[in-house]
Amino acid sequence: MIAWWTSDSVMTENTTEIARLGSEWFCFKDESNCWQAFYGKDVNGKFQSVFHYEVDTTDSFHQSLTSVDTAILNSYSRALVNASKEMELLQDTISLRLN
Repeated sequence: MIAWWTSDSVMTENTTEIARLGSEWFCFKDESNCWQAFYGKDVNGKFQSVFHYEVDTTDSFHQSLTSVDTAILNSYSRALVNASKEMELLQDTISLRLN
């Protein structure tokens, strides 16, 4: 649900900013029970955030400027990059798509 809401919002953003996106996006629940959704791009192992949305415990969401530990962002981004590379190796043998 969080991914649907926030990805729909991304598509309404400025096209110049949308053009900066890579394929790396992820959502996670933080220690205050709020969802954080990040859309950006991995550049040399570092996540460059383009859009950051926060969804609170009442399901209200907004674009956020709250800072999040870059170690968390970089590790999620690297995991997606690595998983995508592994999936590329398997595309000829399985019909799965990483999303």
